[in-house]
Amino acid sequence: MEIERYSSPIMNGKQSSLPMERSSTHRIPFDSETFLTDRRHMPLQQIKEELEFQLAIVKNHLVELINKDYTEFLDLVTNLVDVDKVVDLVREPLKNTESEVKMIRDNMISIEKALEEKLNYRSSIREKKASLQLILNLAHSVEKIEYLLKEEQLEEDSALQAENPQSTSTATTISKFMERIAMEYNQIRYYVKKGKDLPFVAQMEPRIEGIKKTLQTRLSSGLQVLFEDIAQGRQSADTLASLTQNLRTYALIDRAADAEEIFRLQFVAPFIRKVVTPEALGGKNEADKLRAMFDNIIDFASTKCSSILNITQNVLRGTEYELLIHGIWKEVIDNINQNLAKIYSTENPDCFQLRYKLAVDFVMRFEKLCASRKTFLYLRAHPSYQGFMASWELKKYYQTRLHEISRQFEETLQRHGREIEGKVLPATQSLIALASYCWTDEVYLDQLAPSFWRLTFQLLARYKSWMDDLLSEFSEQGGIQLEKSRSQTSPYPSSTGMSRSTSTPSNSVATGVTSEDSVLKYLAALSHDINHVHTEFERLFHDRISRRLPSDPIYKQSLDDALHEITSKQKSIGDRVTQCLIKKCSDQLRLVRNVTGQYRHTNRKPPTQSSPYVQVIFGPVVNYFHPENSHFDSSETEKWTEAIANAVTSKFAAILSELLTTLQRTEESLKRLKKGKRTGTALASSLFSSSGAASTLSDEDKIRLQLLLDVKRYQQELAKLGVPLEKIQDLDELRNTVSPYQELERT
Repeated sequence: MEIERYSSPIMNGKQSSLPMERSSTHRIPFDSETFLTDRRHMPLQQIKEELEFQLAIVKNHLVELINKDYTEFLDLVTNLVDVDKVVDLVREPLKNTESEVKMIRDNMISIEKALEEKLNYRSSIREKKASLQLILNLAHSVEKIEYLLKEEQLEEDSALQAENPQSTSTATTISKFMERIAMEYNQIRYYVKKGKDLPFVAQMEPRIEGIKKTLQTRLSSGLQVLFEDIAQGRQSADTLASLTQNLRTYALIDRAADAEEIFRLQFVAPFIRKVVTPEALGGKNEADKLRAMFDNIIDFASTKCSSILNITQNVLRGTEYELLIHGIWKEVIDNINQNLAKIYSTENPDCFQLRYKLAVDFVMRFEKLCASRKTFLYLRAHPSYQGFMASWELKKYYQTRLHEISRQFEETLQRHGREIEGKVLPATQSLIALASYCWTDEVYLDQLAPSFWRLTFQLLARYKSWMDDLLSEFSEQGGIQLEKSRSQTSPYPSSTGMSRSTSTPSNSVATGVTSEDSVLKYLAALSHDINHVHTEFERLFHDRISRRLPSDPIYKQSLDDALHEITSKQKSIGDRVTQCLIKKCSDQLRLVRNVTGQYRHTNRKPPTQSSPYVQVIFGPVVNYFHPENSHFDSSETEKWTEAIANAVTSKFAAILSELLTTLQRTEESLKRLKKGKRTGTALASSLFSSSGAASTLSDEDKIRLQLLLDVKRYQQELAKLGVPLEKIQDLDELRNTVSPYQELERT
C-alpha cells in the first residue's frame, strides 16, 4: 500500500514554508545533519512536531509492510520449528569425520617426511657421485694433457734435429698439437669451474697452472714464428693454415687478447715505428710528408695485414678478435701521441687545419677497412679513437679564426669605414672577403659547419650595426649623435665575437663626413653596396655554403631573413638622400625673393623669360641620379625623385603665396598713401610706374609676370625629371597661385 506524501503541520494558524516529505527520513543512510541544515530557518518546536508526525507515518508504514507480507512471516516461524534437533543430529557425524581426517593427515605427513629423507639421501649420493666423476674426469684430462705435452715436446725435438727451428713445418706441427691440447684445456677449465669448492681441485691447481703456462708459451712461440714468416714474405698456404689453427686455439681458451698483443708487438709495431716519426712535422713539405705517412699506414693495413685480417674477420668470424683495432689502430695512435704530439697544436691555425683534414681523411679510410658494422661501431667507441678525435681542439681553432676574422673586420670598419674607394666601400669589401674566407678549403672544417654558419651571421649583424651607426651620424643632429655613439661601448655582447670598438669624439670628427655632398656620395655608395652584399651572399650560398650544409630550406630562409634586415636599410638611406636633396633644391628657392628687388625702382623692362634660378632648382637631383654617377636602381630613383619633387613644389608654392601676399599688401598700402597725399603726384607716379614711356606695367605687375614665367618653366623642369605632373600633389596650388596673372603675359 503506497503511503501518500504528508504536508507539515499547521503551527499558530500558518502552514510551514518547507513541507516535510517522507523521502527525507527514508534516506539510506539517514543524515541528520543534512536534515537539520535544510530546516535551519525553522523553529525547534516546529521541527519537533514534524519529526513526531513523521514518526507516526513511519510506524504506519511498518505495519503496512508486515500486513503485506504476513503469510511469509507465518511460514518463517513454522519452518524454524525443531531446527535445533536437526542441527544436533548433523553435528555428531561431522565431529567423527573431523577426527578421521586429522588421523589421515598425520599419517600422510609422516610418510612425506620419510620420503623426503630418502630423496635427500639419494640426492647427496648423486652429488657425491657427480663430484667423484668430475674428479676422475679432471685427473684424466690433466694426465692426458701432460702426456700430449710430452709427446709434442718429443716430436718438436725430433723436428728440430732435422729442420730449422724457425721453419714453417715446425710451427705447423706445434699448431696442430696445441689445438688438441686447447680443447682438453677447455674441459679442464670447465671441471675447475664446476668443482671449485672441492679439495681435490685445489690440489690440482699447480699442475693446471703449469699446463696453462706451457700452453701459452708454446702458442706464443708458434705465433711469433708464423708472424715472422709472413713479415719476411714467406707466406704460403701451410703458413696461413697454421696461423688459422693457432688463432683458433687462442680463441678456444679465451686468450684472443694475448694473440692481438703478440700481433701488435711482433708484426705491427716495427713498421709503425719506422713510419710515424717526428720528421713528419715541420718544413715546407709537411703536408706531403703527413700524407705519405698516412698512406703508408693504410697500405700496410690493407696489403701486408690483409691475409691475417682475413683469417680473423672471415674464417674465425664470430670470435672476439679485433686485430684491426687492438693490433693496428691502437699502435698507430700510441706512436702518434708519443712521436707527433705537436700535431694537435693550434698555434698556427693554417697548419692545424691542414693536419686535421689529413687526419680525418686517414680515419675515414681506416674505417673503410672494417669488415662489419660491429667492428666499425667498436672502433668508434674505442677509447683510443675517442681520445684521438678529442685531442684536436676544434673549439680553440675556431676561436683563433674568430679572433682573426673579427679583428680584421673591426680594423677595416674603424680605419677605413668612411672611405670611398672604387665602386665598393672598404667595409663591404672586407665583409664579403671575410665571409667567403670562412668557407674556403683553407679555413673551413666540416665539424665546425654550425660555428662558421653562425660566424657568417655575426659578420652580417656587425655590418648592419655599422650601417645603423653611419645613418645615425648622417641624421639631422649628426654632430651630437656622432659624439655620443663614438663614446659609448657596444651594446653587443662579447660572446658574439663581433664586438664594436670605441674611439674618441675627436677621431670621429676627423674621420667623419661633414659636407652634404660627401654624405650624398657616401649614401650612394652605401646603397650600391647593400645590393652588392645581397648579390654576393646569394652567390656565396649557392656556390659554397649550400654544398657544405645539410639539404634543408631553413638555412636559405635564415640567410634571406638576415639579408632582408640589411636591404631594409635602403628606406633609411632613401629618406636621408631625399632630405639632403630637398634641402639643396630648396636652397635655390631662396632666390625667388630676389625677384622683388630686380623690378622695384629699377626701371627694368618687363620679363620675357624665366629667372635663371628655376633652371638649376633640380640640378642636384639630375646630377646625383645621373646613370654615370649613381648606383641606385631605377625604381628607387623614381620613387625618391617623386618625393623630392613633391616637397620642393610644396615649398615653392608656399614661398610664392607668401611673396604675392606681401606684394599685394605693399601695393594696397601705396595706393592708400597716394590717395591721402594730393601733392604727391610725382612721387606716386614714380612708385607705381618707374617709366611711363618704357612700359605700361607697374613694378608689381612685372614681379607677378616674372613669377608666372618662373612657374611655367618650373613645370617644364618637373617634366624633365620624368615625374608625371599628375603625381605632384601641390602643383595645382602652385598654378592657381599665379593663374590670375595670365593677362599680364599677353599684355
